[in-house]
Amino acid sequence: MNIEEIKSEWTFFLADGWKVHWCPTSLLSGLMSDAARRNHTFHEATPVKKGFVDLPGMIMTDRTYQEFKLGEFVLSIPTEDMETFLDELEVAKIRKFEDGKEYCKIHGWLHCVVFTPDQRVTMLSEMKARLPAVKIQAKAERAEFSRRIAEINKGGSKVITSKAPDSIPRSPVSGTPNGEKN
Repeated sequence: MNIEEIKSEWTFFLADGWKVHWCPTSLLSGLMSDAARRNHTFHEATPVKKGFVDLPGMIMTDRTYQEFKLGEFVLSIPTEDMETFLDELEVAKIRKFEDGKEYCKIHGWLHCVVFTPDQRVTMLSEMKARLPAVKIQAKAERAEFSRRIAEINKGGSKVITSKAPDSIPRSPVSGTPNGEKN
């Protein structure tokens, strides 16, 4: 892979045993060297204009996102997760790759985002500016999620799945999925 051939400010980076990374292309050689130094095999580096980072757990499929523009790249963060990533970015240490370039990183469930120190400052400023409104919106989304789960669970707990109900294995004793107790 010739990094000079990537004509995008940001790159999607994948190495075995690592989470997907969204990385400024200017820091890609350092990230690739870091992966190789730790014995991870490089698989892919693809130019990108958009990326996202989120936390694990159940979600509403219609949740809202906060979008942050970093040059030509747009990073999407679920509204409910933004404050957590703000906290993480605030304490993220500035580190150096072997080539001397400085960076910091936040870690999501399946994705990491690498930032230059200047991008970190930009993100922190924008996130802090949005925080009061985001807190209100996130609180409303959590309340709506709880309402939906309560509605689903009226009359007892349920299995939520895209599978047809007849395809869910049921316990011959309790009648519940996979032998779980009511």
